[in-house]
Amino acid sequence: MAGVSVRRTDPTMLAAGFVSGLTGTATSVGGPPMALVLQRSTGPELRSAMAAFMAFGSVISLGFLVVFGEFGGRELGITTVLFPAAVSGFLVSSRTNEVLDRGYTRPAVLIVASVSAIAILIRAL
Repeated sequence: MAGVSVRRTDPTMLAAGFVSGLTGTATSVGGPPMALVLQRSTGPELRSAMAAFMAFGSVISLGFLVVFGEFGGRELGITTVLFPAAVSGFLVSSRTNEVLDRGYTRPAVLIVASVSAIAILIRAL
């Protein structure tokens, strides 16, 4: 929010992807590092890049969790309970995209990344 941003280059995208993968698997909050690198993108570009990144990353993380025995019936049950919230978020997003695309995408990215960081810190304490 102070005007500082990470320049979008192949090395910064690689580093953000690596950190996002680690934090996503460890804490379920993997998007902020990648979103911070993409914060100056247009709304449609940011959304499509994040959707592709999260879908690909989620499949990889889920695969590793299954291989190492960390995803079973309990986790599948939690996934089933949370699925309606994911669908609701998708439906609501179609109404909020127009507002965000009026210049609010970057502030929204920074707010979500900040709240995520605070939540992780509180959870760690």
